[in-house]
Amino acid sequence: LNGGPGAPSGVFVHEKHHNSTINRLEGWWGHDKDTRFNPPDIFKPINSAEAWQLSNPPILSMAALRSSLEIFSSVGIGLLREKSEKLTGYLEYLIKSMDNKKITILTPDKINERGSQLSLVIDSDQDYISKVFSDNNIVIDIRKPNVIRAAPCASYNSFSDVYNFAEILKQI
Repeated sequence: LNGGPGAPSGVFVHEKHHNSTINRLEGWWGHDKDTRFNPPDIFKPINSAEAWQLSNPPILSMAALRSSLEIFSSVGIGLLREKSEKLTGYLEYLIKSMDNKKITILTPDKINERGSQLSLVIDSDQDYISKVFSDNNIVIDIRKPNVIRAAPCASYNSFSDVYNFAEILKQI
């Protein structure tokens, strides 16, 4: 949902696990609602996926995610995924067409084995990598010592953005 670092997240919990004794992190919000405010010494999980709740959601972060959900809903997840696959495929194509031995794509080639992100190993100094992108007003996600994660977002990135990113990548 493009929530950014620290944004609330969600996990699908199949109903076959709702009553299970599977190990899980247990939080106050997952405790039986009837005794939540006067809980006994033993955790009594809610009989649903709610049992996995750890805390109450931060309201300001949730407001941003609600807006994001409205965009996803109005555009449709199918169209967003289709554009995402094309943007990431285009980025992959541009990187591979560079025939540059300094850049290696770690992410799987198969579309159904990846999302929109490509993890790139760049044979260059981390500070230099950061400087090149910073000088071009691009914020990157760098993982020491030399991996960057590039994820074109179908909601707001264009094919021109991807092309410009690849052109800046050539400078490295």
